[in-house]
Amino acid sequence: MGAYPRRASRTRLGATRSFLWTRLLLGAATALLYTAYLWIFGIDLLFTWALLALLLNFIPTIGSIIAGTLPALYALATRDPGTALAVAGGLLVIEQIMGNYVDPRLMGHQLALSPVVVLTTLMVWGWIWGPLGAFLATPITVLMATLFAHSRRMRPVGMLLADTAGPSSPER
Repeated sequence: MGAYPRRASRTRLGATRSFLWTRLLLGAATALLYTAYLWIFGIDLLFTWALLALLLNFIPTIGSIIAGTLPALYALATRDPGTALAVAGGLLVIEQIMGNYVDPRLMGHQLALSPVVVLTTLMVWGWIWGPLGAFLATPITVLMATLFAHSRRMRPVGMLLADTAGPSSPER
């Protein structure tokens, strides 16, 4: 066994830690963009919308939909429909840029999970643990895929979870 398990555990923890820090950075950037954009329209509760954008950024796909919908609905309830539509459109643009351009560039192949696996595990962990499971779904799956990639018996399962050979898999 020697040093391999120790090196592998450092690699697993490093990949998971790097993933979480990157998600936090992207969530903070999204929160700042939300705050600036909503401030232009004079929408109240800026700190609340920023905090929601930051936290919901950890939930793939569904989180960004919720983070953008709630301020738009609030704008509809407190302002006119035109302002609400402008708020919704601007938040959609922010989410599209962050989710389709910035996020893939920063994350690169770091996550190395199939999008189908991410959405499936989001549903499974969300069903089992509710909102906490939705927040933890992707980090748990990254950790599982990394662990499975280092086990001879579980490597086929790890390969099924992975989109490509992961950053901490023995092949890299």
